[in-house]
Amino acid sequence: MTNLSAYLLSLPNEVKRRNTSILELMKIMSPEDYTIIDGVNARSFISYKPKTDEWSMDLSHPIISELEQCFGRPIDQMVREETLRSLRDPWILENPGSIGCSFAHAKALKHFLTETTDDFAVIFEDDIKILPGVSMCEFHQVAKSLPVNVPVIA
Repeated sequence: MTNLSAYLLSLPNEVKRRNTSILELMKIMSPEDYTIIDGVNARSFISYKPKTDEWSMDLSHPIISELEQCFGRPIDQMVREETLRSLRDPWILENPGSIGCSFAHAKALKHFLTETTDDFAVIFEDDIKILPGVSMCEFHQVAKSLPVNVPVIA
């Protein structure tokens, strides 16, 4: 069997949504087989006004220091880079949740790379639906079929 880390990304205050996704994952694995990564609610520290095309950030928000420590650089620089990349897609600018989702994925990847010795990772978001007949065997089969230097299934 391939060494595989599994992660569930979920906002901590979205209890019903988190519990629903945990129930979905229970169809294919037990709770000790995955790590819950608290999602990042970017709406709590980023605001965007589409009419004026202005965005601002509350750098005093408690999550800011956690993210800066996690990524090793200033959060406003990361958001600015993400925003510049997303200029081709105005939906991203109007939905700071997409920036928060990117941060949550990066937190899971950092955990995978620094806290495990597993060969692969699979990341589930909290809107996951496990189809009938699907098991972890499929994830392991996909992981085994990937080239050696492909560390993540996302």
